[in-house]
Amino acid sequence: MSPDNPLPPLADFDILSAHLLQDHAPEVCIWAGENASERTFLEMACHGLRLFKGSVTRVGTTGLKSLPYIGPQTPALLASLFDQREAVDPITRAALSSDFLRLRGSGGTLRIWEAGKIVDVAEDYYDHLLLACCPEDWTSAAHVVGTTMGRCDEHNLLGDVFLSGRLQHLIADNAIEASGPQTSLRDYDVRRQ
Repeated sequence: MSPDNPLPPLADFDILSAHLLQDHAPEVCIWAGENASERTFLEMACHGLRLFKGSVTRVGTTGLKSLPYIGPQTPALLASLFDQREAVDPITRAALSSDFLRLRGSGGTLRIWEAGKIVDVAEDYYDHLLLACCPEDWTSAAHVVGTTMGRCDEHNLLGDVFLSGRLQHLIADNAIEASGPQTSLRDYDVRRQ
């Protein structure tokens, strides 16, 4: 890739792979921890790099501190881990690519990390956790969502946007009662029915 022909930041992997083939890049390193979102990225990247002839390596299977995600790690730790990157051999790349195609074709909308694999789950999978975090007394919706986020296991962290949407479903299903305008999590209170 040349400075006068940069790729867009979220380039399609097929376009990226074509650029890498033209430039004869010797290696691509994928940064992905052991969790649902980054494993999905790893599988998608291996699928996109299926024609890439150079070596593919990975950082993130070991050495991460606290959470098994790349994002919360310090730059110094990440720099040290680069020297410990692991090769992703062609057979593993093909298997990861197949896993991505399976996930993509499954029609699932929510996936979790379970026993070292990504599996589809129903979109209401976390509703029981939201209900458990919602008391019978009026409580800020933001508090309920934040508490739920804190109780997710480390391999399946969720953001407030997803949980807020599920909270709205529980309100619509009359499992949770809401008080106040539901324009923002901070604007209304909720309680379990």
